[in-house]
Amino acid sequence: MAGGKLKRGARLPTSMALLARLPVFQPTQRATSRVDDARANAWGSVCVSGRLGQRHADVLEAILFNAQGTHEGADGTLHVLVDPARVRRTLSDAGHDSKRIRAWIEELINARVNVSAPRLALEGTLLSGLRETDKATRRNPLTGGERRLWVVTLGPLLVKLIAADSIKRYHDPRHVACLIHGVSQAVARHVLTHRQEPPGGWTLDGLIGIVAGDLAGHVLRDRRRDLRADAEGLARLGIQVTGDRVRLVVQRPGSVAQNTDPVVQSPGVVVHRPGG
Repeated sequence: MAGGKLKRGARLPTSMALLARLPVFQPTQRATSRVDDARANAWGSVCVSGRLGQRHADVLEAILFNAQGTHEGADGTLHVLVDPARVRRTLSDAGHDSKRIRAWIEELINARVNVSAPRLALEGTLLSGLRETDKATRRNPLTGGERRLWVVTLGPLLVKLIAADSIKRYHDPRHVACLIHGVSQAVARHVLTHRQEPPGGWTLDGLIGIVAGDLAGHVLRDRRRDLRADAEGLARLGIQVTGDRVRLVVQRPGSVAQNTDPVVQSPGVVVHRPGG
């Protein structure tokens, strides 16, 4: 997008290639707080100070997917109107309570992220704020009253990243959010940014290495077991785990809808820096 800005009124993507392929989010649902945690893979490098894991990625995708309106901030931010009930339902059929979701959002606000990729260098936070609306409300069927909507502010880093990334996905994120294991979620997010698989598919260990770094011994065996345990959930996303191979299969009716994208990004492919 020209000038590194989102087009006015543009639909927000659920995810984008760089955010899914770079190790921004730890491949676990129980992320730990880290300081200057630098990690790299074939698509670039990131340095994170804070706590960011797959639950945080779930929340971020649920916010983007359920955006009901946006308003540009003067400081490069983007204010997004969302119904917290819809965010909660996207995260889980049983529903996470608002207190837990607010805590994840607060951690997204506090985590400092430095992204470095070919022709792209960004630093800041993914989210910048959360507040309840003063007037916009929705009826609460449980109480008969009304609930206030949320305004979630996307940080300039995320706004620029969305604008710069040439590969965006607009799928319903609930099937990824309901996977049992964090490594499965990280692998699913990576694979779903591809329109086509490499010849013969991906190797199981290769994908684990991309999202989790170099592992060996019982830790690697545990991550293999986790992925295989999530095989049924991954299949609903069009991702097939067979033996030591992972394949991207033709989407079936009722599975995650993907937008078509003529570009198949591979390691080394450049993305345009905002303003470039």
